[in-house]
Amino acid sequence: MNYPNRQSVRVKWNTYQNGCYFITVCTKNKMHYFGEIINNEMQFTPLGLELQKIIENTPLVRNDQYIEIPIYTVMPNHFLFIITINYETDRHQHYFGAQRKNLSSIVRGIKSKLTSFAIQNNISFQWQSRFHEHIIKNERAFSYI
Repeated sequence: MNYPNRQSVRVKWNTYQNGCYFITVCTKNKMHYFGEIINNEMQFTPLGLELQKIIENTPLVRNDQYIEIPIYTVMPNHFLFIITINYETDRHQHYFGAQRKNLSSIVRGIKSKLTSFAIQNNISFQWQSRFHEHIIKNERAFSYI
């Protein structure tokens, strides 16, 4: 079977292990799976409520990676969060083989957990492939976010 050759949108100079990142993850076709904004207040669906739990529990589940998610927001068709990863590892460890203990694996885990919840509860749901990241390089960049 032939698969499309997808080019990585990630920068080559960063291993996406240690650092601070601002992440945006969207639903497929920007569908409002997580809730609706009514009177300037987010009204969550069961998927939106479960997504909040998953994000809050991610640092506890991945406690070997020393990650923090100090702030996040769930919107009707996407979620945003800031994550700090502070994990000591060999810089060349993930050039070959499975990607573990880096930003992509963390986002993949969040997406996978919510997809499993949707399947178990017979809820129609799809993610947009990939995610958008912004590398937060310093305090000044952090304050702009």
